[in-house]
Amino acid sequence: MAASMVTSSSSDSDENGQKSHQKSKSLQRKWCYMHITSIRHEEMQDFTRTRWNSYRDSLRRWLELKGECRDVAENYKHCVDLEFESIPEDAAFHPTSYCRFIDKTAMAKMERRIFLFPKGHLQKAAELKDDHSILMHIKDKDCVAIEVQYHKSCYQQYTKFLSKPARPEKEQNEPMFDVSYNLFCERIIRQRLLVNQEVLKMDQLRKTFIELVKSSEGLDASNYRQDTLKKRLTCDFPQLVFHTPAKRNICELVFAETVDGNTCGHATFSIRSRNHTV
Repeated sequence: MAASMVTSSSSDSDENGQKSHQKSKSLQRKWCYMHITSIRHEEMQDFTRTRWNSYRDSLRRWLELKGECRDVAENYKHCVDLEFESIPEDAAFHPTSYCRFIDKTAMAKMERRIFLFPKGHLQKAAELKDDHSILMHIKDKDCVAIEVQYHKSCYQQYTKFLSKPARPEKEQNEPMFDVSYNLFCERIIRQRLLVNQEVLKMDQLRKTFIELVKSSEGLDASNYRQDTLKKRLTCDFPQLVFHTPAKRNICELVFAETVDGNTCGHATFSIRSRNHTV
């Protein structure tokens, strides 16, 4: 009988201890572990195993991105390695903040923006093109942070030359006429195409180059191929456009990418109408 009473007393003591622990835990002040915005009249909820795992996955992704959610993730990045069994006692969440923080669509959108703006690519392209209209807005700035807007196809077109070889391969024993080439670039390419925004024919550019080689170096460059000159110009002046009109009787045209369509169209008409020389 005495033993029975002792057992009962022990059982009551354990039960009271568990209730006391649960009550103490329930009185623990809770914090929203992804507090993004001011929440009114919304009670915090405890994590379930599934929601905790979703939260950790979102933490990992936001830590690689930008924006408000990234800032929140920085404060709780220690939770990335915590399993549900080790969840902090004060961890909780507001349902609204939870929905925003694990929003996969928002993360995917930000990831696409990060992908399309590899660090320095846009600025590097603008610098190589000497494009001050772009540089004045982005030089030494975070394009994602300042929310630069773009068309995907335009961005790819503007920067695609960066993936090409830095220099065209020089064929064996082929003279490059560097002195004349530098003079040609200064007088014709920079001044006429880039500054004056003219539209010139590729075959006439080659003829002018050959003439400069003759006058400045006293050498014969009549065998200098047009495609070789084009490769050099493409590499050194990525802002140039080489356009082949649909009509076969019109040769390839060269102009700066900043030339508008009306100017190019007028130049094409003029070339068809008369013998246009550089």
